[in-house]
Amino acid sequence: MSEKRGRTTAAPVPRTLIADPSEGLRGWLSAGAGRSAGLVTAVSHAWEVLWHLAHEHCDLVITGPQLRDVPPVQLLAMVRTTGLTTPFVLLLPWSSSSMIQQVNRLAPVEIVDDWSDGHSLRRASERLLGSSPPPDTRLHARREKLLRIARQVVTRKLPV
Repeated sequence: MSEKRGRTTAAPVPRTLIADPSEGLRGWLSAGAGRSAGLVTAVSHAWEVLWHLAHEHCDLVITGPQLRDVPPVQLLAMVRTTGLTTPFVLLLPWSSSSMIQQVNRLAPVEIVDDWSDGHSLRRASERLLGSSPPPDTRLHARREKLLRIARQVVTRKLPV
């Protein structure tokens, strides 16, 4: 809570976007992220992640190990091409050292490779939510680029 001119105001509720094709895993990810995740929106496709990022502020994106339309690492790279720095948590149980290096260049991001108990996911989510940038005042300028990428994902005309 913060105080403003004698009134107490509640801190803004974080907004978390969870993406995975499995409804069961989306539920597990939501529970695993914990209460700090705030308001959670769950989707199953990468294009839906892009659409949400184009239309609303998200404090954190959590992806399962697979998406229906593009791999999570490629989705993260696409988002970064727009200049958007929304933190990502990627569940990648089979990540190689070269993949980890590639992903770390797309910070802020954390890879969770041991998600058997949910503690690693919760810790990664809390760390990234603590470093989440304020709402992007240039979101409108990024919207067209995000939506163009989403259309490419849907039509499978992805940039190489």
